[in-house]
Amino acid sequence: MVALNFIFWVFVIWVFAAVSIPFLILFIVGVRKRRRWMKWLGGIPAGMILAMAFCGFCLLIYGFMHPWSETADTKTIRQTFVTNFGFEPGSDFKPEHQKIYCLADFGCMHLRFRASAATFDRIRGLGFKKSSRSSFVSGTGGSGAPEWWIHEKDLSDECFENTKWKGSFSSNGACLFYDRASERVYFYSYGID
Repeated sequence: MVALNFIFWVFVIWVFAAVSIPFLILFIVGVRKRRRWMKWLGGIPAGMILAMAFCGFCLLIYGFMHPWSETADTKTIRQTFVTNFGFEPGSDFKPEHQKIYCLADFGCMHLRFRASAATFDRIRGLGFKKSSRSSFVSGTGGSGAPEWWIHEKDLSDECFENTKWKGSFSSNGACLFYDRASERVYFYSYGID
Protein backbone atom coordinates (compact mmCIF):
# COMPACT_ATOMS: atom_id res chain seq x y z
CA MET A 1 0.00 0.00 0.00
CA VAL A 2 2.84 2.40 0.82
CA ALA A 3 4.48 1.67 -2.53
CA LEU A 4 1.26 2.52 -4.38
CA ASN A 5 0.94 5.70 -2.35
CA PHE A 6 4.51 6.67 -3.24
CA ILE A 7 3.98 5.89 -6.93
CA PHE A 8 0.79 7.96 -6.97
CA TRP A 9 2.55 11.04 -5.55
CA VAL A 10 5.52 10.65 -7.89
CA PHE A 11 3.03 10.55 -10.78
CA VAL A 12 1.29 13.70 -9.51
CA ILE A 13 4.64 15.52 -9.29
CA TRP A 14 5.61 14.42 -12.82
CA VAL A 15 2.27 15.63 -14.18
CA PHE A 16 2.81 18.95 -12.40
CA ALA A 17 6.33 19.17 -13.87
CA ALA A 18 4.93 18.36 -17.33
CA VAL A 19 2.90 21.58 -17.16
CA SER A 20 6.21 23.39 -17.66
CA ILE A 21 6.75 21.85 -21.12
CA PRO A 22 4.85 24.53 -23.10
CA PHE A 23 6.75 27.22 -21.19
CA LEU A 24 10.08 25.49 -21.91
CA ILE A 25 9.18 25.35 -25.61
CA LEU A 26 8.30 29.06 -25.55
CA PHE A 27 11.63 29.79 -23.84
CA ILE A 28 13.61 27.76 -26.41
CA VAL A 29 11.81 29.47 -29.32
CA GLY A 30 12.54 32.84 -27.71
CA VAL A 31 16.25 32.01 -27.45
CA ARG A 32 16.44 30.89 -31.08
CA LYS A 33 14.51 33.85 -32.42
CA ARG A 34 16.24 36.26 -30.03
CA ARG A 35 12.97 37.54 -28.62
CA ARG A 36 13.40 38.78 -25.09
CA TRP A 37 9.68 38.73 -24.19
CA MET A 38 9.39 35.05 -25.22
CA LYS A 39 12.40 34.14 -23.08
CA TRP A 40 10.88 35.88 -20.05
CA LEU A 41 7.35 34.63 -20.66
CA GLY A 42 8.56 31.04 -21.03
CA GLY A 43 11.57 30.92 -18.72
CA ILE A 44 10.14 32.34 -15.50
CA PRO A 45 7.01 30.13 -15.31
CA ALA A 46 8.98 27.06 -16.41
CA GLY A 47 11.64 27.72 -13.78
CA MET A 48 9.07 28.26 -11.03
CA ILE A 49 7.05 25.17 -11.94
CA LEU A 50 10.17 22.98 -12.06
CA ALA A 51 11.44 24.44 -8.76
CA MET A 52 8.09 23.68 -7.09
CA ALA A 53 8.10 20.16 -8.55
CA PHE A 54 11.64 19.63 -7.23
CA CYS A 55 10.61 20.87 -3.75
CA GLY A 56 7.55 18.59 -3.85
CA PHE A 57 9.72 15.62 -4.81
CA CYS A 58 12.17 16.39 -1.97
CA LEU A 59 9.30 16.60 0.53
CA LEU A 60 7.93 13.33 -0.81
CA ILE A 61 11.26 11.58 -0.37
CA TYR A 62 11.61 12.97 3.16
CA GLY A 63 8.09 11.90 4.07
CA PHE A 64 8.48 8.38 2.77
CA MET A 65 12.02 7.77 3.94
CA HIS A 66 11.58 9.20 7.42
CA PRO A 67 14.35 8.05 9.73
CA TRP A 68 14.05 5.69 12.65
CA SER A 69 15.62 5.94 16.04
CA GLU A 70 16.84 3.30 18.41
CA THR A 71 17.94 3.93 21.96
CA ALA A 72 18.71 2.32 25.29
CA ASP A 73 18.72 5.69 27.09
CA THR A 74 17.00 5.33 30.47
CA LYS A 75 15.52 8.84 30.53
CA THR A 76 14.08 8.56 27.00
CA ILE A 77 12.51 5.17 27.65
CA ARG A 78 11.07 6.33 30.98
CA GLN A 79 9.45 9.31 29.21
CA THR A 80 8.06 6.97 26.54
CA PHE A 81 6.60 4.79 29.30
CA VAL A 82 4.84 7.77 30.91
CA THR A 83 3.58 9.05 27.54
CA ASN A 84 2.14 5.67 26.55
CA PHE A 85 0.77 4.38 29.84
CA GLY A 86 -0.10 7.61 31.65
CA PHE A 87 1.66 6.92 34.95
CA GLU A 88 5.17 7.08 36.37
CA PRO A 89 6.80 3.67 36.69
CA GLY A 90 7.88 2.48 40.11
CA SER A 91 11.27 1.29 41.31
CA ASP A 92 10.64 -2.08 39.63
CA PHE A 93 10.95 -0.41 36.19
CA LYS A 94 14.21 -1.07 34.34
CA PRO A 95 14.34 0.29 30.77
CA GLU A 96 16.18 -1.76 28.15
CA HIS A 97 15.46 -0.91 24.49
CA GLN A 98 13.27 1.26 22.30
CA LYS A 99 13.02 1.53 18.53
CA ILE A 100 10.78 3.95 16.64
CA TYR A 101 10.25 3.64 12.91
CA CYS A 102 8.17 5.83 10.59
CA LEU A 103 7.47 5.49 6.89
CA ALA A 104 5.09 7.84 5.08
CA ASP A 105 1.75 7.57 6.89
CA PHE A 106 2.75 4.68 9.18
CA GLY A 107 4.70 4.65 12.42
CA CYS A 108 5.52 1.99 15.00
CA MET A 109 7.47 1.56 18.21
CA HIS A 110 9.04 -1.47 19.87
CA LEU A 111 9.69 -1.04 23.59
CA ARG A 112 11.27 -3.53 26.01
CA PHE A 113 11.66 -3.02 29.73
CA ARG A 114 11.60 -4.95 33.00
CA ALA A 115 8.76 -4.48 35.47
CA SER A 116 6.93 -6.40 38.16
CA ALA A 117 3.76 -8.39 37.51
CA ALA A 118 1.79 -5.66 39.31
CA THR A 119 3.04 -2.99 36.88
CA PHE A 120 2.29 -5.28 33.95
CA ASP A 121 -1.24 -5.91 35.22
CA ARG A 122 -1.75 -2.15 35.54
CA ILE A 123 -0.65 -1.70 31.90
CA ARG A 124 -2.80 -4.62 30.77
CA GLY A 125 -5.79 -2.92 32.41
CA LEU A 126 -5.56 -0.12 29.81
CA GLY A 127 -7.89 -1.98 27.43
CA PHE A 128 -5.72 -4.93 26.37
CA LYS A 129 -7.47 -8.18 25.43
CA LYS A 130 -5.92 -11.62 25.19
CA SER A 131 -4.58 -12.53 21.74
CA SER A 132 -2.85 -15.49 20.13
CA ARG A 133 0.90 -15.91 19.81
CA SER A 134 0.72 -15.87 16.01
CA SER A 135 -1.31 -12.67 16.11
CA PHE A 136 1.31 -11.10 18.39
CA VAL A 137 4.20 -12.12 16.12
CA SER A 138 2.55 -10.94 12.92
CA GLY A 139 1.29 -7.77 14.60
CA THR A 140 4.68 -6.76 15.98
CA GLY A 141 6.71 -6.99 12.80
CA GLY A 142 7.57 -10.68 12.59
CA SER A 143 11.00 -10.98 10.98
CA GLY A 144 11.15 -7.17 10.66
CA ALA A 145 11.29 -6.72 14.44
CA PRO A 146 14.54 -5.59 16.11
CA GLU A 147 17.07 -8.29 16.97
CA TRP A 148 16.43 -7.79 20.71
CA TRP A 149 12.68 -8.45 20.30
CA ILE A 150 11.23 -11.72 21.58
CA HIS A 151 11.20 -14.69 19.21
CA GLU A 152 8.06 -16.71 18.55
CA LYS A 153 9.54 -19.84 20.11
CA ASP A 154 9.96 -17.96 23.42
CA LEU A 155 6.36 -16.71 23.60
CA SER A 156 3.90 -18.02 26.16
CA ASP A 157 0.18 -17.29 26.33
CA GLU A 158 0.75 -13.85 27.91
CA CYS A 159 -0.01 -12.04 24.63
CA PHE A 160 -2.43 -9.13 24.57
CA GLU A 161 -3.73 -6.65 22.01
CA ASN A 162 -5.52 -3.31 22.04
CA THR A 163 -6.93 -2.28 18.65
CA LYS A 164 -8.08 1.12 19.94
CA TRP A 165 -4.83 2.33 21.48
CA LYS A 166 -4.35 6.06 21.99
CA GLY A 167 -2.04 7.90 19.62
CA SER A 168 -1.66 10.70 17.13
CA PHE A 169 -2.60 8.65 14.06
CA SER A 170 -6.15 8.17 12.80
CA SER A 171 -5.90 4.43 13.53
CA ASN A 172 -3.77 3.17 16.43
CA GLY A 173 -3.15 -0.20 18.02
CA ALA A 174 -0.82 -1.89 20.48
CA CYS A 175 0.42 -5.35 21.42
CA LEU A 176 1.77 -6.44 24.78
CA PHE A 177 3.64 -9.50 26.06
CA TYR A 178 4.94 -10.34 29.53
CA ASP A 179 7.68 -12.87 30.23
CA ARG A 180 7.06 -13.73 33.89
CA ALA A 181 10.35 -15.58 34.31
CA SER A 182 12.50 -12.57 33.42
CA GLU A 183 9.87 -9.93 34.34
CA ARG A 184 10.36 -8.48 30.87
CA VAL A 185 7.60 -6.50 29.13
CA TYR A 186 7.44 -6.24 25.33
CA PHE A 187 5.25 -3.40 24.13
CA TYR A 188 4.55 -2.56 20.50
CA SER A 189 2.40 0.30 19.27
CA TYR A 190 1.55 1.33 15.73
CA GLY A 191 -0.43 3.98 13.94
CA ILE A 192 -1.55 4.65 10.41
CA ASP A 193 -3.33 7.58 8.77
